[in-house]
This record gives sequence, structure tokens and C-alpha cells, in this order.
Amino acid sequence: MVKQYLKINWKYLILSFLIPLGILSIIYFSIGIYPGSQERTILASDSFSQFSNFFSGFKHVLSGEQSIFYTWNSSLGLNYCPLWLTT
Repeated sequence: MVKQYLKINWKYLILSFLIPLGILSIIYFSIGIYPGSQERTILASDSFSQFSNFFSGFKHVLSGEQSIFYTWNSSLGLNYCPLWLTT
């Protein structure tokens, strides 16, 4: 059943990947974000929302005010384990 679906709809599946990729590429290139760019990156907005909370929470961990594994102080909670791996 899956093979039959892929055989019939393979063009649509490829286009559903390439069209959004093309749109995002055009937008990113138009505002100066491209691979290897040192001045602008996509991670700039993500950096503030995660790492500023991480370093603020890390200060509280060092002072003994909260757990090192999880905090409820940001949004619906923040799991520190993935952030440890990226820092």
C-alpha cells in the first residue's frame, strides 16, 4: 500500500519539500542570511529565547535556588540536558 502511494504521488512529495525550501532560500538570501554568513544567522532569535534563560537559570543553579535538571521558570518549563550538549 505504501509503495503504491509513493509510486503515484512521488512528484507531489518532492515538490512539497522543494517549494518551501525554495521560498525560504529566497527570503533568507534577500535579507543576507546564507551558509557561511558571519554577520547574520537564523540562530540569532533562537539564541535569545534559549541561552539567555539557560544562563539565568544556571546562575540560580549555582546559588542553589533551583534544580540542575529542569526548571519551570521559562514558558512551560525548560529541560537543560539538550542545552548542555550544545554549549
